[in-house]
Amino acid sequence: MNSKGILRNQKFILIAFILFLTLLIATIHNLFFNEGTDSNSKNIDSNKEYFSQIDKLQQENTQLKTELDSLKRTDLYYYQSGITSFDSAHKNNSLKEIEKSKKSFEDLLKKFPNSSYLSESKLKLKELAILKDKIEKYNSTVSQIYSFAEAQEYKKALQLLSKSKQLLNPDEFEELKKLIEKQRDKPIIVSIRDLLSESKKYEGKIVEVSSLRAISNDVQRKYFSTYKSTGIGRLDFDTDLGIKVYYDKASNRDELIYLTGDNNPEMTVIGKFVYYSFFGSYIDAKEIKY
Repeated sequence: MNSKGILRNQKFILIAFILFLTLLIATIHNLFFNEGTDSNSKNIDSNKEYFSQIDKLQQENTQLKTELDSLKRTDLYYYQSGITSFDSAHKNNSLKEIEKSKKSFEDLLKKFPNSSYLSESKLKLKELAILKDKIEKYNSTVSQIYSFAEAQEYKKALQLLSKSKQLLNPDEFEELKKLIEKQRDKPIIVSIRDLLSESKKYEGKIVEVSSLRAISNDVQRKYFSTYKSTGIGRLDFDTDLGIKVYYDKASNRDELIYLTGDNNPEMTVIGKFVYYSFFGSYIDAKEIKY
């Protein structure tokens, strides 16, 4: 009888023995409860042996199931598992599937050093290493492009996108290009404190600053003197955190000229931040909400 036939017989014997033990456990269990029903509480101690037998048989049953499961895990099992995860990793660019596939092939090499799938498994492990490197480079590149776009560093984002064209398929390239263009219309949300304390970082960027209270309105020059709002009252503002907001280019310019400092409206300003180290900074607003 060849090795496969012996292995098959071992499986059948283990399965039969597991079924026998399962039936035996059930019989002992039923016997215990039947006797427990017919006898009084004094007889419970005499049935402790049943618990011990059941526990022992359950342990043996679990061990046999583990051995049976081990017999099922042939070199073909590990190879097929590896191929399944390998295909999924390629299809979905998944690092998780790469690790699953890698483990299956490595287990095959370790447990079946004479397997006929040995050379093919080694080849797949090399391909997985190449794929992993490609995916990690892709993820890093996309993350950098997103960071540049969000920081409104459009030139850097487009330069990196162009350099990384070989890593991307045409659809991915166009999608990232559209994202960069779309990001141009999105302001950087920042507090007035951070804007003033890190002025050079935001120089020339489109920002969105909330909780600004307008104290005065220079209608001739079309700008508000604003400060950080600290509450709902007209005098609730922080004089240490102030910035001029020019609204001549704002979409709602015509209504803004009628706002007065007496009302002290609280504003959210969206516009280009202009930094001057000596003469103070200001926001050239394109939209003011209040």
